[in-house]
Amino acid sequence: MLGVAMCFMITAADFQYSLGVNIHIGFKDTSYKNIDRVIDNLDYLGITNVRDHVPAYDWMLKDYNKLADAGIKMDLVLTPVNGSYDLPSNISYLKKIYMHNSQAVRFVEGANEVLLNNYRYKGGNHVSDMVGLQRDLYNMVHQIPLLGALDVLGLTGGGTDKNLYASIGDLSPYADYANVHYYSPFGVVPGTFWAQFTALDKSLYASKNHAVMSETGYNTFNDQSGVSEKIQAVYGLETILRAKSEGYDLTYLYELQDQKLDGEKATRQNHYGLFNFDGTPKLAAIAIHNFMEILKTGPSQVSPAVDPALDRLKIEGLGTIAQTLIINEENGAYDLVIWRNDEMWDYKTHSEIDRPKRDIVVTFGTRSNVRVYDPLHDDTFLVKYDDTSKVSVTLGNAPIIMEFIPAKNAL
Repeated sequence: MLGVAMCFMITAADFQYSLGVNIHIGFKDTSYKNIDRVIDNLDYLGITNVRDHVPAYDWMLKDYNKLADAGIKMDLVLTPVNGSYDLPSNISYLKKIYMHNSQAVRFVEGANEVLLNNYRYKGGNHVSDMVGLQRDLYNMVHQIPLLGALDVLGLTGGGTDKNLYASIGDLSPYADYANVHYYSPFGVVPGTFWAQFTALDKSLYASKNHAVMSETGYNTFNDQSGVSEKIQAVYGLETILRAKSEGYDLTYLYELQDQKLDGEKATRQNHYGLFNFDGTPKLAAIAIHNFMEILKTGPSQVSPAVDPALDRLKIEGLGTIAQTLIINEENGAYDLVIWRNDEMWDYKTHSEIDRPKRDIVVTFGTRSNVRVYDPLHDDTFLVKYDDTSKVSVTLGNAPIIMEFIPAKNAL
C-alpha cells in the first residue's frame, strides 16, 4: 500500500518545462533541413526545449533564430570544427543568438561524450584537455556580462568504464548542473541499468544537487539494439517519468526525427526519432502528444488549492514493479500517473513481451470525480467515475493516468 507522502508530486507546468528533445538543424543532408517541419513537430509534441550544437557557421543562424522566434528554448553543446574546439568562436555564436533573443538559450554545454570521441582543444586531445575546455567555458561564460546569467552544463563521459570516468576527476567547480546520458542496452526496460549507468556521469559532479539528462532514448532499427515502435513509446514515457520522479531538472529525448532513410549503409543512428524521416509521428510521438494534452484536460472551474485529502490517498497493488507520480494541473485537477518497470522486450527474438496485468486499487481521501486515460492510444478518457471514493483499474503494458478532482472542489 502506498500513500501520497511516498509519491513525488509536481505541477503540470514543471513537467512540461522539464521535457526536451535533441535536434540537429545543422545537418542539412538529413530530415532537419526543413526547419518549418521541425517547429511543427515540436508544436505537435507540446515541447519547447531542444538540445543541439552551437552553430559553427553564419548560414546556420537563420534557423536558430527561427527557433528562437517560435519560443523554443535551447541547450547548446560546444561544437568542434575539423576535429578541434575553438572556444572563442563558440562563444561568439552564442552571443549572436543571445543578441537576437536573450530568452532563447537555457544552457551551454561542455564537450559531448569525451571518452568516446577524440577531439582536440588547444592542440591536445587528452581527457585533461577536455576538462580544461570545461573550465575555460565556465569561467568565460560567467565573466561575460551578456552571458553571465546563462547556466553551464558539464561535459559528458560516454561509455561504462568506471576507471576512465575516474580519470576525469571532479568537475563540480566548472558546472552549474550535472549532465547525464542514459541509454539502456539491448532494449531493456529503463530501470534495469539506471542506477549503475547514471551514477557514472553524476560521479563527475559530486557536489551538484541539480542534474540534466541531456540524452536518453530508444531506436527502432531492426537489430539487437533496436525495439518496436510500441516499445519505444512505452519505454520513452517510462524514462521521462522515472527521470522526473528522481528529480532531474530536464530530460532531453534522443531525438526528434529519424535523420535519414536507410540506403546502402543502414544504421541505428538514423532511427532514434520520435518522428519518421518523412515527418509522420511514430507511436512515441503520439504518446507524448497525448500525455501533454491530457495534462490540459481538467475542467476549467476547480479550486486550485492543494486539497488536504491528498494526504489520505492510498494505492494498493503496485508491488515492486510499478511507480507513481502526481501532477497538479494549473486548474486544480490532479493526475496520478502509474507506470511499470518490468521487461516488455526480448532483444534475442526482437519481440514484445506481454506484461502480466495487475489490479490497482486507488482510495481517495475524499469523494472525487475521476477520469482514466491511456496516453499510448488516446488523449480522451477511457472511463469516468463521478463522486466516488475508490476506483479499481487494471495496469497493463503502458502507463495510465488517473485524473481526479475532489468532488467538494468541483464548482
